Amino acid sequence: ECREELGLLDTDKVLIHVGRFHESKNHSFLIDIFTSYLSSHQNTKLVLVGDGVLRKEIENKCLNNGVYRNVIFTGVRDDVPRILQIADVFIFPSNWEGLPVSVVEAQAAGLPTLISDHVTRDVELTDLCSYLPINKGVTAWVEAIEKAILSSKKNEIKKIKESGFDIYQSACWLTDFYRRIIDEKLYYTP
Repeated sequence: ECREELGLLDTDKVLIHVGRFHESKNHSFLIDIFTSYLSSHQNTKLVLVGDGVLRKEIENKCLNNGVYRNVIFTGVRDDVPRILQIADVFIFPSNWEGLPVSVVEAQAAGLPTLISDHVTRDVELTDLCSYLPINKGVTAWVEAIEKAILSSKKNEIKKIKESGFDIYQSACWLTDFYRRIIDEKLYYTP
């Protein structure tokens, strides 16, 4: 259903990136990677989820590189877990990051996840992650995509939950936290 909504064929291989269009996310390098990969894999699409100040610049780069018809700009979405299900590989070549939740979401979706070596190792919750250099060109990334696209998705939800990234566990922790604060205030006498 989501593939149809985005105009994707069943035979299309899908690379995906989730992040705002900002210098930190390194979309320009991502387009260089995709341009190189697409030259020998024509049935591939790149889905870019997000928006931001550099979107128009990246759209123009796609036009100039001749890959625009293979790139889908979705804008901001409130159904990221759903849209991740249509992808074959998640690509995240950031220049710098804090703790990128989209990388955790990609692993939860079972996607092979290619990450810049500038991203914290704290998001490596499963063996789906591969860290790659961004300062040595696109070749390593293209080779990693070729390898990753052949692998199948894995259910890694258990590992994600065990790492503390579970909404139910977080909600329980938060509820207990506030109950303790309320209890302390109820029994506190100055």
